[in-house]
Amino acid sequence: MEDIKFQNALSKAVPINSWLKRLLPHELALYNSGELQNITHHGSSSMWLETPSSSPPSGRTNVYRPMGDIEILYLVEHRQLPDTQPYQAIIEGENVFIDTGIRSGTDILKALALGARAILIGRPILYGLACGGHNGVKQVLDILKRELIYDMACCGLSSVDEINKNILYKHT
Repeated sequence: MEDIKFQNALSKAVPINSWLKRLLPHELALYNSGELQNITHHGSSSMWLETPSSSPPSGRTNVYRPMGDIEILYLVEHRQLPDTQPYQAIIEGENVFIDTGIRSGTDILKALALGARAILIGRPILYGLACGGHNGVKQVLDILKRELIYDMACCGLSSVDEINKNILYKHT
């Protein structure tokens, strides 16, 4: 917890804690509920969801499909995680930043609908930079923006402020 206090003291912006997770089909390894409550009591106002690389070491084939951050937000929303209450409290009370798995405007829409406050885009930006420099990055951002606007229109939305969990399909 000293690291959190130190990190928050250095930042003049919104404090962000890196919330690392490793997901296998049969378990969820996150901070335990006590650690999550301590994080919120030490001045943190944001959570940064990030998934470590899904590539297994030494080139072996990965038999597990790690869940992305959007899937985690979905599972928390529908209380399908063990001991979901602490995670729900964190997500409802915090600024949640998504840092993994955003590849389309639809991904952005789903993340925002599930409670994310910001989307951090990595790999698509790097692809654009590698292929076209500054113009490639601009083109990637334009594509994501167009896709988000199109998907919002398909949901009957005209503003990002209108995005909420009610636009998501609820299956039983």
